[in-house]
Amino acid sequence: MSDRGSFVTQFMYCRDCLKAAETVLATQQDQRLSGYRVPSWQGGDPMPIIAGKVAGDYVNEECVYFETDLIPRLSALVCHPVRVAVLAEGGEHIFTARPAIDAPRQDER
Repeated sequence: MSDRGSFVTQFMYCRDCLKAAETVLATQQDQRLSGYRVPSWQGGDPMPIIAGKVAGDYVNEECVYFETDLIPRLSALVCHPVRVAVLAEGGEHIFTARPAIDAPRQDER
């Protein structure tokens, strides 16, 4: 892997969406993708934000990986739109994982 980038999600109020984002973005810990919940500055539970690194073999593959693999997987699990900013070596993009139209909506808190 020669190109490396980073990513960060928006602050998530919905616990179900946070769990979905953790499943897709924070369970794989390897050379291609490694994510974690951002620690709180006050100690205790981490913040409902996931950040990490993403890598690819060619310029901007970090964004392609999110667009073609991770965002579709996340969209299948979330009940609210979740934005993810990807800062790649060759560019940047803000993706939005959107739930299926007929998915039941839950309270944001």
